[in-house]
Amino acid sequence: LRALSEQGLAAFPLGGGEAANGWSFLWMAVALGLGSLWYLIMVPRFTWLARIVIGLFIGASAGLAFPEKLGANYPQLVGSLKPLVVPGDWGLTLKHWVWFISIITVMTYFFFSFEHRRAGVRVTAGIGRWLMMIAFGAFFGNTLMGRMSLWIERLTFLIQDWAVPVGRTLLGGG
Repeated sequence: LRALSEQGLAAFPLGGGEAANGWSFLWMAVALGLGSLWYLIMVPRFTWLARIVIGLFIGASAGLAFPEKLGANYPQLVGSLKPLVVPGDWGLTLKHWVWFISIITVMTYFFFSFEHRRAGVRVTAGIGRWLMMIAFGAFFGNTLMGRMSLWIERLTFLIQDWAVPVGRTLLGGG
């Protein structure tokens, strides 16, 4: 097996441009072994081995993706952290408190680690749900109004700038 790996993988670079050696053979054997364990999902007696490999792959994928996702969402996270008290500006203080309460209630709605049995958690999650429905309704209304505005502008163009001159030309009115 080692002779086959040296001949078949001699030109296959494995980290740092090195050709197949003892360590690369070990890595290939580990990869082959772990990859083979995926097929044990088909054998009910050895399904637990496949679950270990699936867990390793999911954990590795999440670990590799986390820094990228955090970097992409970091400005949004920082933007949501606002001071709760702004000296001299009660309007901005009120706005920041509404923002803070909205974030807490919506996050409570999506917290599924325990059942929402207690009245405080149930009410907070209900407020978060209502806030999301209001926000989604506003987003939908804004989209609808934007499209209606485009449609009205297009109709205005068709009626005033296109249909009237074409009608005058066709009817011989000049």
